[in-house]
Amino acid sequence: MSPYELVYEYALNTSRSIFLTGKAGTGKTTLLRRLCKESMKSLAIVAPTGVAAINARGVTIHSFFQLPPQMFLPTDYARKQLFAEMQMRGDKQQVIRNLELLIIDEVSMVRADLLDAMDAVLRKIKRRHQLPFGGGQVLFIGDLFQLSPIVKENEWGELREYYDGPYFFQSRVFREINPIYIELDKVFRQSNRLFVDILNEVRNNALTEVSREYLNARYQPDYDLDKHDTLVLSTHNRKVDAINERKLSLLDTDEYTYEANVQGTFSDAMYPMDTLLRLKVGAKVIFTRNDSSPEHAYYNGRLATVSYLDKETIRVVFDDGSDNDEYAVHQETWENIRYVTSKNKEDIKTEVVGTFTHFPLRL
Repeated sequence: MSPYELVYEYALNTSRSIFLTGKAGTGKTTLLRRLCKESMKSLAIVAPTGVAAINARGVTIHSFFQLPPQMFLPTDYARKQLFAEMQMRGDKQQVIRNLELLIIDEVSMVRADLLDAMDAVLRKIKRRHQLPFGGGQVLFIGDLFQLSPIVKENEWGELREYYDGPYFFQSRVFREINPIYIELDKVFRQSNRLFVDILNEVRNNALTEVSREYLNARYQPDYDLDKHDTLVLSTHNRKVDAINERKLSLLDTDEYTYEANVQGTFSDAMYPMDTLLRLKVGAKVIFTRNDSSPEHAYYNGRLATVSYLDKETIRVVFDDGSDNDEYAVHQETWENIRYVTSKNKEDIKTEVVGTFTHFPLRL
């Protein structure tokens, strides 16, 4: 049985909690979408940040559990204080009581004390105080080689008395649940086996001498970025923006600006991309999400070159050479949702409270 089939089997047909991991491009997001579509369980998706929540089609952890922004200490006094400060309406409590499967996306960023706070709320509202997460099933999804939880020095001074480290798997509740560990290992976004192997060596801090020589042979100290079409990897957005601005200015074609359409409740902090998109014919672009249409023409991270622009149209040619025809990019809509109970108060459903619509591109 493949790792993908295992995830479905455990998530759909058992109550066991699962930690699903895998590097970028192994299909975690695709698997999440399918699970949500096929599961008969009452479920909710939460994530540690607004952008992560929007991309996962869920809500933030703090909004779902009505948690205050400060740290949580796993003590009886802290739990009583949390419940005293938490003002959760009856309808929100009913959503949590109905919850059978909680999915936590981008779990690498979730701090140990935050997971214990979520556990405390679930135990109380579900009225099952002796069971981890109030007896509910939890699917943890994330890559521990990606972003880590943020812990300020003064906070860790107190938290270290209760935790060996800041990660979610170092929380007290995680030690109780004994989850199934499943790793997705097939990369779908990259077919160059040698390149994938080298990336894995770098990822695991185990670069071989052969791979080191392979990389060093490509080092060109006098390389001029402005004379070539080159993809640059950088550590900070401001450096990326500076390079993009300079490269865009070098193009002598007309510039067009496209603006996002934001409707309803959608805070700035949750925007999945910049509201203004400035492009010229010849500009290099990257897609910022997977294609939601039946075509599945692009995925998050696919590269292309702008071939045609007018006030309402963007056409591109994909850089990987798989299709030389122009592709007319359609706008995508990101939804800000909230979870509510159905009319019979037994099921959980989603309600869209705001939308962000834009071309899924950036320089």
